[in-house]
Amino acid sequence: MHHAYLLIGGVKEAKDFIEQKFGKQQASPDYFFFDSNVFGIDEARKINEVAIRKAFTDRKIIFIAPDKITTEAQNALLKTFEEPVPNTHFFLAVRSEELIIPTLRSRMQTI
Repeated sequence: MHHAYLLIGGVKEAKDFIEQKFGKQQASPDYFFFDSNVFGIDEARKINEVAIRKAFTDRKIIFIAPDKITTEAQNALLKTFEEPVPNTHFFLAVRSEELIIPTLRSRMQTI
């Protein structure tokens, strides 16, 4: 299982994909859902903080579903996506693959 996925499409499809992989996660203390109009550097820093915290369960799922994600935020996520904490899985759902810089895209499996 890959640690980071780039999901092209809508939030509902992304949630369905996560549920297929891991079952229902919404009630888990290790399920983090970030949706915003603009995902910026402050949100990326928050993700990095969440990613390094110890999990309560056997896995941590971080689901990011912004309308727009800034280049600065993507650059801030690079190291976290490259060297993830074990059993931490990232899901980034966007409408178009072109919204993501190539270096961050290279650290994810695109679906």
